[in-house]
Amino acid sequence: MNGIWSRSGASLLIGSLGLTLMVGPVAAAGTPVQSRASDSYTVDHDCGIVEATTVTVHETAFFDGDRWIRSVVHFDFSGVYTGPTGKTYTNETHQNAIFTPSAGALSGQGSFLRGAGGVLVMDVGRLVFDPSDGSTILASAKVLRFDDPNGPSLDAALCAKLG
Repeated sequence: MNGIWSRSGASLLIGSLGLTLMVGPVAAAGTPVQSRASDSYTVDHDCGIVEATTVTVHETAFFDGDRWIRSVVHFDFSGVYTGPTGKTYTNETHQNAIFTPSAGALSGQGSFLRGAGGVLVMDVGRLVFDPSDGSTILASAKVLRFDDPNGPSLDAALCAKLG
């Protein structure tokens, strides 16, 4: 789900933040730990399009003693896509998530690219996935899956808009 929650961005973000790595010292049992982090990344898309995205993450982590049990996370993405001719497209996206040791659940708005011709890519709803490999556990009708190579293509939509 891409400023835009992209599958590539999500994978980079989940891997780089390690989610629970955002959390500082573990608080007393039963006390949630809140943290905030911000990071930027770039992704080279098809057709020479470059995505520059900044994400701000607000996390509340819950523990049972020293054992992490879940995190409730809110992502704010702000992205700029620049095509090979210099034409740009900006977008902001907000995503909510719950992560546990066995599953990740994304809900809300993910990729939602609009243009003069209408909606180019839409990724809204709920996606529950296995964080170890990105495989889908549950997906609503209009959500983009990490493991669906035949799903709508963000790169194809970007190429049509900026390529």
